[in-house]
Amino acid sequence: MTSIRTKTFNLLVKSLIKPFISRLTVSPDLFRKMQRFDKKYAHKLPNPKGARVEETILNDVPGLIVSIDKDYEKKEGVVLYFHGGGYLFGSPQGYKRLIWPLAKKTNMPFVVIDYRMAPDHVYPAALEDSISAYKALLAQGYTNITLMGDSAGGNLTLATLLKIKTLQLPTPTSAVTISPWTDLSMSSPSAGYNAKNDPYLPGGPKQLEAAKYYAGDTPLDDPLLSPAFADYHGITTPLKITVGGPEVLLDDAKQVAESASKAGVEVDFKIWPDMAHVFPLFQFLPEGKECAKEIVEFVLTHHANKLITEEAISA
Repeated sequence: MTSIRTKTFNLLVKSLIKPFISRLTVSPDLFRKMQRFDKKYAHKLPNPKGARVEETILNDVPGLIVSIDKDYEKKEGVVLYFHGGGYLFGSPQGYKRLIWPLAKKTNMPFVVIDYRMAPDHVYPAALEDSISAYKALLAQGYTNITLMGDSAGGNLTLATLLKIKTLQLPTPTSAVTISPWTDLSMSSPSAGYNAKNDPYLPGGPKQLEAAKYYAGDTPLDDPLLSPAFADYHGITTPLKITVGGPEVLLDDAKQVAESASKAGVEVDFKIWPDMAHVFPLFQFLPEGKECAKEIVEFVLTHHANKLITEEAISA
């Protein structure tokens, strides 16, 4: 049963934020202004209480490490996190408070990279940055890396996973996608039938136009641009996918879950009724907190399994 707090939240978002988003005139200048605003003010957000927040550079890719204020050993693992924002806005500083509960409960450092964004940096800029950051973590000695991201960051999580396979790099321990935007062509059925149901995302032509800013000259159904169309054979990383029932991106998540499962990937897929876009990052919602708990359990379970395997090999 959906909590009263969630029902109230959905109503407020749907009546106040969604109409505002729907009225915006999508243009490159709009997103450049949003990025400038973020860079100017996001760093002024207070750090989460008890958190250590440090800047980092991973193969020339800037980022932020959000962790418990302690010294970590490499064997404790690390989460490489990709923020959302349609490949057009968002930042590590803007996300530090959102991911802090996950970092705290997993007891792992979360590295959020400041990947390049459209309209000035089109595909494959963000993917190049994610792979560079992943290689940097491998070079630092991490053998237990989890990939995680929400919305466009969920897209980047999957694209990174697929690219890692192509490059034959050591595989991540697990991967988590939260409300992933996996079909930038906006051709999945839920982009239509959930357009009115989604409390937050308007879907439709505006979201498609935003997708084209990142795609550049690349076809929107390219599997590394739209992982909904990818072949997941050969992927050995366990994958968790979570999505809200009324989301326009519902079938984006479904398609990946089905394709990956058929290809033999271990997939943990769950649809949460009545939940809005990227709800696990909203810890004031009971369902968000419960979903975050499941994400933490998934990450820790596969982290422990990897440690057991490594210890057995080295014995």
